[in-house]
Amino acid sequence: MIESLYQLAAVAYLASALAGGYGIGLSHLKARRIGVAVLGAGWLMHGLGLVFMHQMPDRPPLSDWSPSMSLTVWLMVLFYLLLRLRMQISGMVVFVAPPAFIGMVFTCLWLTNSSGVHPDSGLWSHAHIMLATSGLAFLTVAAAAGALFVFANRVLKDRRPAARKIGLPSLEALDRVNLVSLSLGFPILTLGLITGVLFSLAEHEKAAGHLPHAVGTAVAWAVYVVLCALRFGVGQKNRQSSLGAAKSAIAGIMVLLIAVVGMRFFA
Repeated sequence: MIESLYQLAAVAYLASALAGGYGIGLSHLKARRIGVAVLGAGWLMHGLGLVFMHQMPDRPPLSDWSPSMSLTVWLMVLFYLLLRLRMQISGMVVFVAPPAFIGMVFTCLWLTNSSGVHPDSGLWSHAHIMLATSGLAFLTVAAAAGALFVFANRVLKDRRPAARKIGLPSLEALDRVNLVSLSLGFPILTLGLITGVLFSLAEHEKAAGHLPHAVGTAVAWAVYVVLCALRFGVGQKNRQSSLGAAKSAIAGIMVLLIAVVGMRFFA
């Protein structure tokens, strides 16, 4: 049942990416809105899968690769949908749906290889996982907005009339997404790091088993520190431009991905 829901969610995320791409390429507003709606449907099926997985007697711990990635993807889509309610960023679905689809594919591949049921680690563990994955989700949204900002900026500089007809969100809206994502994601991930330390102190004999996740959280926090320092630097002269902030967000998520993949396959 859970695998079927995850597979349906993956299909919905893929369909959303295709609809969004069609809407962007042909400046078709209705297609972009359909892409957002399909993304929301995939998010609902994904959420049901998470609920059913949590009710399993032999459910894998959230710190495992598959559940952690699944939760991060679900929160990422949720944050985008909430931002979409406040901003005209339907075109951003083309940069949110593809990573959601890829994340769900890997989740399904690793679902059967989870490490099995673990004893309940208590409040600190659950708080740490929820806060850490929320921070990672915000960072992913910031990177998606940054990628679309860079693309939209190039389109606006293109003098060909056909290029200007591409339906894209405004640069101001994408910059606000970056700003909101960093402003909310950094304190949330900081709390995730603190609760992770408290969890390690309370369950020190199990801390070694969660080392890759802990290191990944620390790397993500360091990335946030750099991004926030560049974006909110003291004094107007020390602050990055909107384009610079967008490029930094992309670089930040790439550094995090390289670190996570390196720990996963080369540790």
